[in-house]
Amino acid sequence: MANWQFPQAFGWGWLKRRETKGQRAPTQKEMANMGWQAIAGGANGLIFYAYQHLSEPHDDPEDAFEPAWARTKAMAEEFKKYIDVFLSIDPAPAVTSSNGDVAVRTWRYRGDTYLLAVNCTTNAQTATLTLSENVGKLISSDFGPTPKMDGGMLNVTLGPIEYVMLRLSYFVEHLRCPIATGRTRL
Repeated sequence: MANWQFPQAFGWGWLKRRETKGQRAPTQKEMANMGWQAIAGGANGLIFYAYQHLSEPHDDPEDAFEPAWARTKAMAEEFKKYIDVFLSIDPAPAVTSSNGDVAVRTWRYRGDTYLLAVNCTTNAQTATLTLSENVGKLISSDFGPTPKMDGGMLNVTLGPIEYVMLRLSYFVEHLRCPIATGRTRL
C-alpha cells in the first residue's frame, strides 16, 4: 500500500508574513531526519515540500534557490540508494525499540535485513533494538554509528537528530558473486 509523506524543505520565513519573519529553512540534516522519521513510521514515498518556495526571493543568502536546492538534492541522494529496499515485498522481521524517541523499521531485500533507527529528538538517545528473529551476525552501516550485537539485541546510541541504516547479513559483501542465473552466496 502506498504511503506518501511530505516533509518540509522550505523556511516559513519565506512566506513574508509577520508571524514567520526570521524563521529559517531546515538544514540538510534536519530535512533528512524528517524524511527518515517518515520512512521509519511507514512511508514508502517522500515529496519534499515545496519547490515553488525554494525559487522565491529570500533575505538570507543561504535560503536562496541555489544553496537551498543543492541541500535538498544532496539530502535526497541518501534516500535514493534505498528505493529497492523500501519497496521490497519480502517479509521482514519485526523490530522494537526500548526508547520511544528512537523510531525503527526493518525490511528484507535480497536475503539481507535492513534496519533503520532514527533519533526523533534534539538530544542524544540510546536504545536497545530487539528483532523478532535471528538476522545474521555481520552488521554494516552506510551512515550513522554501527552498534554491536549483544545476545540478539542491538544497543544503539544516536546523537541529536542522528539516524542509521544498518544491513544485517550472514555473509560479507565480497563473498557474494553474480552468476548467469542471478546473485548467489558462496
